[in-house]
This record gives sequence, C-alpha cells and structure tokens, in this order.
Amino acid sequence: METVFITGVDHGIGQKLAEIYWEQGATIYAVGRHEDKQLISDPNFHFFPLDFREPELIRNILRPFVEHRSFTRVILNAGTSHTLRDMRDITLNVMRETMNVNLWAHKQIMDTLLQHANIEQVIALSASPGIFEHRGWGAYALSKSALNTLIRLYAEEVPKIHFSAIAPYLTHTPMLQKVLEDSVSVRYPSLERIKTGKVLTPEQSAHRLIQAFDKVRQYNSGLFFEMHKLEH
Repeated sequence: METVFITGVDHGIGQKLAEIYWEQGATIYAVGRHEDKQLISDPNFHFFPLDFREPELIRNILRPFVEHRSFTRVILNAGTSHTLRDMRDITLNVMRETMNVNLWAHKQIMDTLLQHANIEQVIALSASPGIFEHRGWGAYALSKSALNTLIRLYAEEVPKIHFSAIAPYLTHTPMLQKVLEDSVSVRYPSLERIKTGKVLTPEQSAHRLIQAFDKVRQYNSGLFFEMHKLEH
C-alpha cells in the first residue's frame, strides 16, 4: 500500500487528498499548522505540526518525523494568498510571508526528505497566476512561479525521483473565498472570470488530482501542468 506525505491537511484540497488516500488504505504522513480532525485518531494517519511562516526552523524539527521512512508520493499542497492588490501596494512583510509559506517552507521540507527519507514522486500544487501573471496576484504569482522553477531544478539534480508541478482546477477553498471577499473585481479582471467560471469542490479537485498524479509520470520529470490541459 502507498505511504503519502502531504503538506496542509486541515482544510481544502489537502484535507480531501488525505481522506481519499486514507479511504484507499494508504498510510498518511501530514504536516501543517492544524491536523485533519477526522483522521487524527487513526493509526494510519500521522501528523506533525509545522509553522510554514518560519521555514528556517523546519529542517531540524521535521527530521525525526520522516527519518528512514519511504514515501510513494510527496504532495506539496500547503499555501497562502493575499488580498489582490497592485505590486506597489504589497508590503515586504506580505511578500516575505507568502514566499515563506509557498516556497521556502517547501524547499526546507524537500531538503529534509531528500536527506533522510526515500521518495518516489514529488508533486507541487501550483497555480495559473504563476505563469500568466494576472494583475493583482503579486506575491502569490511570484511564489508559484518560483515554485515551478524549484521543481524543475530538483528534477535536474535528482533524476531518480519524478517531480512535477500541477495547477488544479479552480477550487472553492477558504483561501479562494477570502480572496473573493476582500478584493475588488473592477480593478482585477481575473476575479470576474473566477466568479463566473466553473469552480470545483475540494473533493472533486482531489479525485482528479489523484488520477493526474499517475498520468504525469508518463512525461519528463520537472514539468508544469494545468489540469484542464492534462485531462484533454
């Protein structure tokens, strides 16, 4: 059976990925700020609390949790966003926190796993703003673009592991809901497209992603995929 490592399982896509894998009989190792309360008492669910806003602490404290373990899949799911605003209005504090959570924390996790565990596949959940640079997505777009590059670099450096970055379908998560509530669609046209477009539930996205995780292994390591193109 599979052993899956997932970041960010307290809500949204990460929570549903953990629950679906668990239903399929997998053993789950999860890290994040909060555990999945539905699985926390199950012997096949293992949780370790991490604050992604402080990536410099991760390597030392995570090591005992993953040392000498083997993971079929590592899913880098945890992330944060911000109210949409122009670059000149985004403070360095917001930039730092977004980059810490979306990029540097995952680098620290990857380095810990590469040094102390065995891995077959790594998937980073990315986003289309990382390649299209829509106005307003600022720090979030920069962090996802950098995450895509990070995956390509690791693929070059560690050819025995298959790496990929995948942008899921638009999904109704607490993070997206906060962006929609706090941002002004008149200034940022991408918000209007989100509001009028198709939005999946976290469970729907998780099921499609799990199918995609197998499919991407047919392609070269290190590539970025958008789900709607991957499925057609």
